[in-house]
Amino acid sequence: MTNSSDSSASNLTELAAAHTGVNYRTPTDLRQTELSVNRILFIGSCLALDWLKVIKDRFNINYDYILTNNFSPLPDTPPNPFSDYDFSVIQIPLRSVFHENTYSHLDYQNLESYEALFAHSRNWIINYLDILLAWNQAHGQLTFVTNFFVPQQSPLGRLVARNDLRNMTHFVERLNGVLYEEIGKRKNVYLLDFDQIAASIGRQRLQDDSVFTLSHGALLNDGGSQLDQKRIQPLSPMSEHYPGILEASGVFYEMAWLELVGMHRTIRQVDMVKLVVVDLDDTLWRGVVAENEEGVFDHETFEGWPIGLMETLCFLRKRGILLAIASKNDEARILELWDRLVGGRLRLRDFAVKKINWRSKVENLREILSHVNVTARSVVFIDDNPVERAAMKAAFPEIRVLGAHPYYLRRILLWSPETQVSQITEESSRRTEMVQAQIVRETQRESMSHEDFLKSLELRIRITEIRSVDDKRFPRSLELINKTNQFNTTGRRWSLESGAEFFSNGGVFEAMEVEDKFSNYGLVAVALVKAYHIEQFVMSCRVLGMEAEAALLGRIAEQAVVAGVGEITAEVAPTDLNILARDLYKNAGFVGEEGRWRAEPGAIRRPPPYIKFFS
Repeated sequence: MTNSSDSSASNLTELAAAHTGVNYRTPTDLRQTELSVNRILFIGSCLALDWLKVIKDRFNINYDYILTNNFSPLPDTPPNPFSDYDFSVIQIPLRSVFHENTYSHLDYQNLESYEALFAHSRNWIINYLDILLAWNQAHGQLTFVTNFFVPQQSPLGRLVARNDLRNMTHFVERLNGVLYEEIGKRKNVYLLDFDQIAASIGRQRLQDDSVFTLSHGALLNDGGSQLDQKRIQPLSPMSEHYPGILEASGVFYEMAWLELVGMHRTIRQVDMVKLVVVDLDDTLWRGVVAENEEGVFDHETFEGWPIGLMETLCFLRKRGILLAIASKNDEARILELWDRLVGGRLRLRDFAVKKINWRSKVENLREILSHVNVTARSVVFIDDNPVERAAMKAAFPEIRVLGAHPYYLRRILLWSPETQVSQITEESSRRTEMVQAQIVRETQRESMSHEDFLKSLELRIRITEIRSVDDKRFPRSLELINKTNQFNTTGRRWSLESGAEFFSNGGVFEAMEVEDKFSNYGLVAVALVKAYHIEQFVMSCRVLGMEAEAALLGRIAEQAVVAGVGEITAEVAPTDLNILARDLYKNAGFVGEEGRWRAEPGAIRRPPPYIKFFS
């Protein structure tokens, strides 16, 4: 797919339109493959009907709609089997949480009455969620819940205290906080931030609280104009009094749908970015360091978008995305001037790998990929030079390149679904440190025999079982399975729903954590086992070559011996990327062909004695 931010289009208007339209909040620049959505289940009030019509007409999405108001219960089953739905959307009408008459008649001098109403509304939200999330709780169905539009101004006046429950704006903000908090307590449920989308577009052309009651919480439209035609002076449609509202509502509906699709892509981990590689001169800062002999840099060197990019890289690192430098420069001079250039906004240790030299950037990237064990498909390369970008794309056709238009960089990198995460695990937050330790480890390996090197690692392993999606290690296991391509025996992607079904049918995740004298690598391998059939084996390449896989297969074999099982079976499904995993079972003592493997437990190779186990 062509990256619109890096295209050669000479039409600036066209380029800007691609970045300020309905994809503004969910850029498509990093998208490589499509993720189809076939049918959704929508549970909500009549206010959602216009949105559903746009979804059907504009995106050709099938949906089933269940009207709910005032705590009406769900039917026993939805119109179609649960497996037919990609996800569900729940919209709680604000009017069902509290009625406008209740709020508007409270005694302003009696703050306790507002606090009591808020407590009552909070309980209603919790109870309403319990009702509407019944199918999610019973079947683990992926579900998104919309929040409430925050009123544009306090009805009591703009000079009244802002952070006070008597201010309706603050009241609804607090209710949105309750909604988010309660959603976070449930599995496979996420917030669709209607309010923030409205803010991105512009509230004045969207929200109907400038005309209708505050708790209606809908969009301005022409729907009620026919009711006002018998007045002495009949009213023109709402869109003539508030120009642009129909266009704005169309943008809102499309943008909200694309936000849903973006979150769906992130949760399913489609086209995820694992590594961002940046140039330095005129990319991370303005100007060329080699041309500044005095080493004096003013605020113009990094003010504006360079600071924005530096901060962006810090946030990506927190998400678990690795950072690297590939720059044609004098390394000693860059190291000397680094703090002056970036002003403490980025640390050199934030980068997992640094290639600062006069060699080809293509050659440097090959070494970077080798160091961090990712494929070019998972990489974003940022460089101001179109020649360098073209050379990188020619050498690595699947790499994603940016850098021609720095005004778009921050939003693309932070807002694209491909750089998002559903949660930040302990392992992902420490990924940079683990890769740095891996590089030190590999450097030491080159000076020793393979056996002596492995013995020197002081390798320690813990193997535990995961039997439920409620296990605190399940999110990391899911992340590992869905992000790992090379050492993944089948390449299959899993969701919370499919994991819950696997466990309910007697399956178990055998999870392995690894540490050595260099680093604690955390949970780095998972074997999906059911009735002593290994459906999938996934391992991070960070521990490749350490014989760790033998420890996990050996533990499964030991369990089979205790259980009196005569044979363990396994499967391999070749993909374009999993060459490293195809001989896993052959090397462990299994026999077989065409992806089907079997072994007697006693024939499976056990781990070498230098591997120690801990509990």
